[in-house]
Amino acid sequence: MMVQAAVAAKECGGVHNSPFTNVNVAEYSLEVRDSVYCASEVMIAEIKHLKNYIALFLDLYRQNISTLTRKKLENLCEIARRLQSGNLNKYFKEKEEEFFAFFNANKRLDACLEKYHTTCKKLIDLGKDYKEIGAWLEAGNTDYEKNKTVKGVAKKLGKLANKELSSEEVVSLLKTTYDIYEAMDCIRTNTQLVQYFTFAFGRVDFFEARKNFMKDLYELHSLCASVFMDYNPDSFNSMCMRAACGYTMPVLQGLLRSVISFKEAENAFLNITKADREYIPMEELLEAYTSKAGALIENIDMLANWCMYKKTAQALDKAGLTFMTDALENGTVSSENIVDSFEKNVYKNFLQTNIPLDPVLARFSAAVSEEKTESLRNLMDEFAKLTKEHIRAKLISRLPTDTTDRQCYNDPDR
Repeated sequence: MMVQAAVAAKECGGVHNSPFTNVNVAEYSLEVRDSVYCASEVMIAEIKHLKNYIALFLDLYRQNISTLTRKKLENLCEIARRLQSGNLNKYFKEKEEEFFAFFNANKRLDACLEKYHTTCKKLIDLGKDYKEIGAWLEAGNTDYEKNKTVKGVAKKLGKLANKELSSEEVVSLLKTTYDIYEAMDCIRTNTQLVQYFTFAFGRVDFFEARKNFMKDLYELHSLCASVFMDYNPDSFNSMCMRAACGYTMPVLQGLLRSVISFKEAENAFLNITKADREYIPMEELLEAYTSKAGALIENIDMLANWCMYKKTAQALDKAGLTFMTDALENGTVSSENIVDSFEKNVYKNFLQTNIPLDPVLARFSAAVSEEKTESLRNLMDEFAKLTKEHIRAKLISRLPTDTTDRQCYNDPDR
């Protein structure tokens, strides 16, 4: 089976980074070939269709997208849905300058209230004194003891604070309090939208009622910030006010329909190729599918070999040899050395399984063995050296000298 898998992998141009990656079709037929080819062509056509509508939307609303991920596509659909619904027109049918002032005043108010409530839980009632405090702050004053009105407000703020305030902190809190009332006045005097959170006797609820009214608009801008690059809320508001008459409605409807068509094509493509949905692209969504579908169209003639490989791979997986197919697909081994790699894995698994079962082999340490071997090698070297010296000494001791030569000459028996 391994040889068959290696041959099939080679015939389809290799397994690692193959154009057929995540195509899990194991049975080939002409019908299968035509289905994969057609699904790929439809995928490319729907992507082109969707790209055209996205480009048109971005052009009309003067926005840019850096990388279109799946999450961004979902958020873009939600933006189009909300703009199409008409529920946001209550914001965008006001005068443009007044709405800009109203919108930015609301943002300032939210930021200032958040900062204020870190020091004081209850908002102090300034009434019309806030203008006098504003003039005092604008003049660059910091000694609030010299101004009776400012001193009284500072004293009240000190009582409301959750900690003892220094002079610098009191001045900073006065500035924040002034900014709150200045933003409230700007909200009250710009546009007619304040009526949505005004109650009996002209009481304006700048807290819960205002937040509930602004919720839809804030959510829209939050979605836009997650999708568009270098997002500018004022610029987007401007285009929404221009589009409040409904001239962008065909684009919004077309965009939503193109997304639905794309998803239908995607589901058909994934079903026909039997792709594992855990590995479908999330980043660069449209480009990834375009590349994938285009590669399948170009290499459709090798689909039969790929199916043969997948069928053999499934048989290997059932036989418990998943590690071989995984190694082929992640590029660890190639079709040329798959058999050698398998043998090495068999030897490795044998050693890992059997050595721990033998108490002697389990205690074996390569480091200790090497140390003992080195010690024995040194002893053998020393023994060889001493042996050589001993033999040499013996041989030298038997060599004749001048005395032994004369004795041999004078003694005829020798």
